[in-house]
Amino acid sequence: MIFPPHPTCRLLAGLLALCWAGAAGAALQIEADAELLPLLQTHLEYDADEIARGGEWREAQQHSLLRQARDLLATAGYFSPQLSSEDQGTELLLKVDSGPRSRVSAVDIRVEGKLSPDELEQIRASWLLPVGAAFTQNDWDRAKTALLARLGSEAFPDASLASSDAEVDPASASVQLSLLLRSQARVLFGAIHYSGLQRYSENLAARYAIGVKQGDPFSTDAMLELQQSLQRTPYFSTVQLELQPPAADSPEPQVRDVLVRLTEREAHALSSSVGYSSNTGARVGLAFDTADLFGRGWEMHTGADIEQRRQAAFVDVFMPRTRFGANYGVGGGMERSDIENLYTESTAFGLIRTHSRGALEMRDTLNWQAETQSSPDRDTQDNRAITLNRMWSWRHLDSATAPRRGVALMGQLGGGIRPTRPDEGFFRLHGRGHYYLPVGSVDTLALRTELGATLTHETEGIPSDWLFRTGGSQSVRGYRYQSLGIQEGSTVYGARYLAVASVEYTHWFGPSWGAASFIDLGDARDALGDFRLARGIGFGPRWRSPVGPLALDLAWGEREHEWRAHFSLAIPF
Repeated sequence: MIFPPHPTCRLLAGLLALCWAGAAGAALQIEADAELLPLLQTHLEYDADEIARGGEWREAQQHSLLRQARDLLATAGYFSPQLSSEDQGTELLLKVDSGPRSRVSAVDIRVEGKLSPDELEQIRASWLLPVGAAFTQNDWDRAKTALLARLGSEAFPDASLASSDAEVDPASASVQLSLLLRSQARVLFGAIHYSGLQRYSENLAARYAIGVKQGDPFSTDAMLELQQSLQRTPYFSTVQLELQPPAADSPEPQVRDVLVRLTEREAHALSSSVGYSSNTGARVGLAFDTADLFGRGWEMHTGADIEQRRQAAFVDVFMPRTRFGANYGVGGGMERSDIENLYTESTAFGLIRTHSRGALEMRDTLNWQAETQSSPDRDTQDNRAITLNRMWSWRHLDSATAPRRGVALMGQLGGGIRPTRPDEGFFRLHGRGHYYLPVGSVDTLALRTELGATLTHETEGIPSDWLFRTGGSQSVRGYRYQSLGIQEGSTVYGARYLAVASVEYTHWFGPSWGAASFIDLGDARDALGDFRLARGIGFGPRWRSPVGPLALDLAWGEREHEWRAHFSLAIPF
């Protein structure tokens, strides 16, 4: 059966059809409603030479075109068209009066099997071609497929469509639909079995077996959740699920096991990187990751980055997931930086807990932090603190690397105590949001906000990463990296409060290249009344690389009256 084109494709199809007709010598002209013209121009087949030859050759083409047109119009719901053709010299004119489009007048859905009245009502309520809807062959086929998928996805994986009928009454332009489905046996999940395991144990794989539970009704959503949960682990590269056949003479409901075929990833990976950031300069990095530390399925991530204005090294070790869905680990790191005349050396180590619930990811850390700060404007200062922090992140984007629509949110809530002032704690709230809105067919409007507050009577002794500075790429462009904060002499220190906002419009000239213009606002201060939002205005090209859009921006910082270039990977956190 030939399907009518989707409405969004009609204009393109019509243009292509006109080009094709011109190449054939315009042997066929069609007179029809604008809505139906692309359908006929795209799908009618004829021999232009035979039309031009005339006589019995043209007569044969006329009969063929009338038959094809009638069949095509039927797929669009027109069952009583008036068709005629006229000779016009070397051309043929096809006149089409489609008549009324047929509409659905009745729907009869029956299911053979042991469905409860509620289940049957839910199946019928999901039907996509209700009474009163215009009938097309494409919608009819799509509705049947969706109905069978709905029944098969919920406890009846062997459901089948026994029969379907569309009874057309051309006189009344109506269609009566009837369907008979067979649910077959109701199915419950049995045990989960694993194949392909060599390095890892079944016990390790079972820790990530989310979704499918023995004794629960079969569900395709549960199968998909199990597959995705295993696929997201660092242990397996491919995951395939198979519902096993029932035992002979199995009573209903049938208990059917699930076989999970796994392909293991390489356990160890060594990587290096070379890059440049307008924030911290040129960099080289080295990282080592393993998913089988000590042969116990523990994860270890360790690496070091050497940048012009910052150097860092870290190591994190995570144990396999618990049956409650959390990963526990330990970690530590060292960092040294020299930014805006503030020289900092810091060390941190502590406990880590990560947990995911769908798209929501959580990370808890309990750390001991030690930091030494020095600058030309203050005496050397030692900061020590025990801190507890929770971070949430949630993403709902149409693309992880090149989003045009969606939201990405991050929030943190934490606090700590200083050994020098154990009776005075400090608390911090920090949030960031990215919002993407499509404009037209290719352009994107991106909105970005960031707010932060550290609640404390005195900032002395608080590690610098619990305070706020801003400026630089993906912050307030047009200003040096972390140059907006508490200015004392030639040094910029962290502040209690942060506010940043940005609006960016990107026009894409093709699949890879685009250009953006933007306005950034932001500042970091110790008192809300002291805020003077620094503004940066600029533009720059975009290139969609395999890892995300690369951005090269030229921004004017109004406060400093200077142009600055910024280079970054323009993706959300």
